[in-house]
Amino acid sequence: MINIAPNFTQYPPCAYAVTEHFTWETDPYGALHVGSDYTLTLDDSDLFHAKTYTFKLINSVAWQLVGFTPFIEFDIEYLHPCRRATFSSPTITDMTYTLRNSHDVDQTVVEPTDSVSLLYDTLDGYTTCGDRVFHVQDMTTGATATWVSVLTDADLTPAEVISIGPLGHTFLLRVSNDDEATIGTTTFTVSMSFADYPLSGDASNTVFSDTFDVVVSGATCECGLITWHTSTITTLSTSIAVATVTDGLVEVGPDLGTQVLTAGARACGSGAASCDYTYTIEAFYGTEATTLTALPVWMTYVRPNLSVTPPTTAEMGVHSVSLK
Repeated sequence: MINIAPNFTQYPPCAYAVTEHFTWETDPYGALHVGSDYTLTLDDSDLFHAKTYTFKLINSVAWQLVGFTPFIEFDIEYLHPCRRATFSSPTITDMTYTLRNSHDVDQTVVEPTDSVSLLYDTLDGYTTCGDRVFHVQDMTTGATATWVSVLTDADLTPAEVISIGPLGHTFLLRVSNDDEATIGTTTFTVSMSFADYPLSGDASNTVFSDTFDVVVSGATCECGLITWHTSTITTLSTSIAVATVTDGLVEVGPDLGTQVLTAGARACGSGAASCDYTYTIEAFYGTEATTLTALPVWMTYVRPNLSVTPPTTAEMGVHSVSLK
């Protein structure tokens, strides 16, 4: 209820005996209200009426044979209730995470219901106010989090839809990290707002937020994260009595690149000293599919070089050498 004050008065104050008739109008039409003289009562529950209206109070004044219509007007915004909705309070707990290889650790959180969606439409607590937008902020830097995120059904991969199943009215807080610089405790804030009513449009619009900590521990050495080279086939061409040497044959040994690729591998130390990578390489004539024998005298293998010097035409043809 709104009471308009001060009232219309005669100026100069002549105290003429006049009759007054008050009329209330709105632009645009449609806002439910009751106007009685200087009192305006607003009572509207239609969500489609959520907009700004210009209210006009017209005073039709009659004195003898003279009439005139002074008026006042002002704007009233019928707020959509979703802009001031309240949320339920889901449980969000602190998380622990051990570095390894950027693996995912998830926490399932029940999506908050909002007070408006409990009163309108299907009364489910989620539908009326439309899509929701999530954001995770790193409270140390003030920036958007880079290794903690929110996942809804729309964010799941096809494989995750199968393994995790539809999330429905829950969401995942996911930690995925492989950076030793993050070891320790970091505080994050997760927030949720309505896509149609962002804070950028009105700082008073409804937002749900909660804070939680992620405690990150350093990785332990995991030799299995260091992979080995796969075998390759190298073709050599040479001529009689001409020495041919190929160097840098790829041995089926540990891939040095993977020794620093993940936190779990980096924890093994430089050169992966804590992993047993002792191995020998021998060269044989032939293939596993046939018979492996010692190299002929015109072939020598000194890691990683294979030297070939065929002395006569008897050696012309294709020969196979296997590293084992």
